Parts: sequence; structure tokens; C-alpha cells
Amino acid sequence: MYGALALVGISALGAKKGFDLSDIIPQLQTTLTAIRKVGFTSTGVNIMIDVLVKNPTNKDLNFASAGAVTVKRLLIYDRNNQLVATAEPNINAISIPAGSEIVLKNIPLASTFGDILQSILGGLSTNPDDYSVVAEIGALGTTVTVND
Repeated sequence: MYGALALVGISALGAKKGFDLSDIIPQLQTTLTAIRKVGFTSTGVNIMIDVLVKNPTNKDLNFASAGAVTVKRLLIYDRNNQLVATAEPNINAISIPAGSEIVLKNIPLASTFGDILQSILGGLSTNPDDYSVVAEIGALGTTVTVND
């Protein structure tokens, strides 16, 4: 209930700025575009990734002007839909023009050996096309899940 109220509030703020967040955010698409700097630690694996975020709508999205809207968490799944890594980039000031895309670069991921072991058993890959990205975007206390 409170989440719905928050989205209504965000929509009202967005309408004054020329866009409606509740229409745009669920339509965003995310894609893993690069995997690099894979390193092992005593507790797991650290990886740097780039993630493409696409705004397929005909409305400009400006997270900075919208206020309390952040990319809170990224979840990376392998081709078997197993969670292999997470990131908490807390990105809160990006703009994506209508019909455009941006690349969020050098996002650090962390994965435990338990998470990565499941992927290894399924055939671990360094090809970004073998993974999907789910982004959790927070807006005034509500989290919207965005994926490809």
C-alpha cells in the first residue's frame, strides 16, 4: 500500500517535470556489456562489470531531477537463472534521454564461492551474453525491479 502511494507521489513530482516515472522506470532495460578484472579473495570472487541501461520510451528520464531515485542493487544471473553475483552501486544521478541508453561503467560485483560454485557447475562463462541483469531501482521507499 505504501509503495503504491510512493509511486503516485513520484508520478506527481515527475508530471511537474515533464515525465511520469511510474510509466518510464518499469520499461527500462538492462544488459550486461562487459566483464573484466576477475579476482579471487579468501571469501569469493570480485569482478568489475559494465551495464547498459536503455530507455525505450518516448520520455526523457532524469534521475537527478526526480530526486530520491537510485539504482540500489544489481543482481547477476547465469543462463540457468542462478544468482551468481550482486552489486550495490547506489547510483542516483543519471539521465537517459528518450529512446537512448547509457552505460554504467566499472561497477564492482561481489560473489561468494557458494554463488559462483553453482554457476561453475553449470559452465561458468566470461561472455556477458550468458548473463542477465536485474536492477532494483528505489524511489521514495518503493523498489521497482527492472530487467532485460
